[in-house]
Amino acid sequence: MLEAFLGTAPHSHSGALVPFRGPTPVAAHPTPSRNGARTPMKRFLTIAAAAALIIGVSLPAAAINPAGETGDAAVAAPLAAPVAAEQDLALSIAAGVTNARDSFSGEPKPAPPPPPAYWSNVYSGPIPDAWAGGLIWPASPGSLVDGFGPRGGGFHGGIDLFAGYGSTIVAAGAGTVTVVATHWSWGHMVKIDHGSGVQTLYAHMIDGSAMVSPGQWVEAGTPIGLLGETGEAYGAHLHFEVYVDGQKADPLAFLP
Repeated sequence: MLEAFLGTAPHSHSGALVPFRGPTPVAAHPTPSRNGARTPMKRFLTIAAAAALIIGVSLPAAAINPAGETGDAAVAAPLAAPVAAEQDLALSIAAGVTNARDSFSGEPKPAPPPPPAYWSNVYSGPIPDAWAGGLIWPASPGSLVDGFGPRGGGFHGGIDLFAGYGSTIVAAGAGTVTVVATHWSWGHMVKIDHGSGVQTLYAHMIDGSAMVSPGQWVEAGTPIGLLGETGEAYGAHLHFEVYVDGQKADPLAFLP
């Protein structure tokens, strides 16, 4: 060993000289680099950054969805609070408006208007005994198509009989003819006074078909005209009215 260190050639066991190959190289230790010294620090910083990112993302989610809901429920949860708040606000406003309305003490509502004049012109008293069922049908009784009373927004002051266009109309009772004329609504018409405050009216006759004249006395069943559709008539028919003391009464109360 000393010879190796001093550079002298050792002798072999046989006495021959062994060539000197120099000192045995010793394995060199690698010199630590600057990058190698920073590797642990980089790892630490990377882990710390990842942890901070995870905490930063997870905390808002937990605050929005504390119940741990997922999917549509997790989305609906944060939206439900504003909607509920809006509904509560709307209910509060509605309650305030209702209370204000209920507590309002303005002027009382005006009284409804009086009934139309035709309501006050309807006879409501008893039918005179002599006239109850005392008239005859001025046209076929089987042709009744409309009765007496309220109709739509008005009042139908008689009954309508459809016995066929041009059929004969007869006086419902004995009496004196008082009117033969043409009216804007009734058309060609005849009116008969039967006495005791009872009168009858026959409307919508064919123009010029009247067979009687004012002042003429007629018996029950006397022909007085032909059924038509003059005036405000929607189809050919006889509009028949009965008056008691100048007020309209239901003709059916006077017919058999």
